[in-house]
Amino acid sequence: MVFGFSGIIILVIIYFSIKISNLENRVEGLHYKLDTIKAQTNVSGYPVDEELLELLGQGEEIKAVKKARQAFGLSLVEGKRYVDNLKTDNS
Repeated sequence: MVFGFSGIIILVIIYFSIKISNLENRVEGLHYKLDTIKAQTNVSGYPVDEELLELLGQGEEIKAVKKARQAFGLSLVEGKRYVDNLKTDNS
């Protein structure tokens, strides 16, 4: 074999890294489009924001982070940051 097992593993890692990078770029593009639509329609936020604010008002920050993660496909850190920003923007 020319590559061997480790060479194949490296090629698979490179392939998936490229795929992940492409997906991340597509998601960023979708976020940009959503933000543009939001600005053009004078919508104050995403529909889930109202539910998140309600959960925050009830002191359910963990549930709000979980809901944000489910709605937007965020990591735990990103979900927490989103909820924190939402809290700050609406206080």
